[in-house]
Amino acid sequence: MSLSDLAWKAVKRCVKSPAFVYDVAKYFATDAGSALGIHRYPIHQIFVIGLPKSGSTWLHNMLLELPGFNPRYYPSLSKKDEEGRFRPESEYDNIDDSFFAHVPRFGYSAYRFHIQASDRNIAILNRQAGKWIVTYRDLRDVCISRYFHYRSAPENHYYPLYHSLPQNEAIDHAIEIMRTQFMPWIQGWREAARRYEGQICEVRYEQLWNDTRNELERVLGFFGIQAQESFFEKALATKISEPKDLKESLGDRTRFVVRSSARKGGTGGWREYFTESQREVFKKFAGDFLIELGYEKDLNW
Repeated sequence: MSLSDLAWKAVKRCVKSPAFVYDVAKYFATDAGSALGIHRYPIHQIFVIGLPKSGSTWLHNMLLELPGFNPRYYPSLSKKDEEGRFRPESEYDNIDDSFFAHVPRFGYSAYRFHIQASDRNIAILNRQAGKWIVTYRDLRDVCISRYFHYRSAPENHYYPLYHSLPQNEAIDHAIEIMRTQFMPWIQGWREAARRYEGQICEVRYEQLWNDTRNELERVLGFFGIQAQESFFEKALATKISEPKDLKESLGDRTRFVVRSSARKGGTGGWREYFTESQREVFKKFAGDFLIELGYEKDLNW
């Protein structure tokens, strides 16, 4: 493609989406300000490692309200199936040091990954930052949130399946994902937090939702960052206040800004959807784990 073709393609994109123009301009202006020394922080990189649907995008968005911080992306983690849809499990694969060589060293970067707690991933995070955040959530709420997410994202591998199955069967499928993928994900990172004491800031979605200001202050303190009141005002304004069209939100994204992937927010929504048999299935594989995490006192739920 010639330079003129590239220029014309960019012009058409800008005409089609004025928000894209703003996002690009803000992105490069932010890095330029950091290069000029306008922004100064004790760290250059913040990593948010999140269980899917555990508030990691929301926390990432709040941290991006810190003046000077830009989102960075790792596109190679997203792999596609034979029909061109993204396979979500590919997001849990390993990252690679080579990607970070292309990130502006003078800039301030916020990353969001769903990667698992493999020795390789942890070694890379240690080399790049030394400290990072891990978010997780009550798996029952994650299950329902994931169900609605899959149904709202046509580019997702499970989109056709979740539209072909009755709701209860689709939730059964989501429960199996909790058992085989998401519970081991949390267990792996909690074990890593014990092994690497002081390097991992664990954030529970429920605490972030119920006490957002104090939890955000705790996260910033973990990195030695002191923020002005204007930051907290902007960050707290990102909290979802009412249910929204998830499909529309997922479609309103660019490479230079992170859009929310939340549908409703809140806690305990699983109670509206789980059947009695689904509760029993969940108790068998995750009952004790939910008690260990403090989400339940016993199995009487």
